[in-house]
Amino acid sequence: MRMTKMIQWDTNKGPMGRHIQVREIAHFDARGKRSLYRRGDEFLGKACFNMDIWIDRTGRLLARCWSHGTDVDSRSFEVVGLASDLIPQTHGRSNNDDSWIPESLRREYEEWIREEF
Repeated sequence: MRMTKMIQWDTNKGPMGRHIQVREIAHFDARGKRSLYRRGDEFLGKACFNMDIWIDRTGRLLARCWSHGTDVDSRSFEVVGLASDLIPQTHGRSNNDDSWIPESLRREYEEWIREEF
């Protein structure tokens, strides 16, 4: 049975492939990292669910799914295998452009929201 998508992305598909992996990691400190993307999705009667993506000085791509709700568990991820030319630089893509966000990370974000409902 196919589930209805809960999240509306600006672009229908992001980069895909077995070489792109999303690994759950322990909570990380975002200090010293550059913010690349931020989104929030609010559902009637529920908390606002958020995803932030950062890159550190070594090129590690890190994401966090979080909410201000006390009953919501946050999750952190590292994205491995995404071609560096797809990752936004300081000057270039808008902070709201989601075309470069891998399908695997999009799925993790949506799965996290479903689990927290």
